[in-house]
Amino acid sequence: MKKKKKKKKKKKKKKKKKKKKKKKKKKKKKRKKEEEKKEEEEEEKEEEEEKEEKEEKEEKVEKVEKVEKKEKEKEKEKEKEKEKKKKKKKKKKKKKKNKKKNEEEEEEEEEEEEEEEEEEEEEEEKKTNFLLWLLPFLICH
Repeated sequence: MKKKKKKKKKKKKKKKKKKKKKKKKKKKKKRKKEEEKKEEEEEEKEEEEEKEEKEEKEEKVEKVEKVEKKEKEKEKEKEKEKEKKKKKKKKKKKKKKNKKKNEEEEEEEEEEEEEEEEEEEEEEEKKTNFLLWLLPFLICH
């Protein structure tokens, strides 16, 4: 009988050991699952962070492009303004030149008119002088 008991005890011990092993295996599996889950969560977090960083970079790039565009527009506007001023100045200069030319022409015309008047006066004077010279002869005859 003693022998039988021993065997039973051994069997029980074996069963217990097996159970313990199973439990250990289960725990290990559970731990492994949890670790995988954690890793997955970390990966997702990293991906999210990368995505956010990328979006931020894109926003910055867009802002920079916007600023550059505005600067270009300002530059164009300045250039236009400069061109406008240049044209205005040129026009003014041309106008001034034309005015001067017109004044010169007017002066020339006035001078010509004065000369003509002088010539007419001289002719009249000549006629008058001739008539005055001729008058005594006419009176005598």
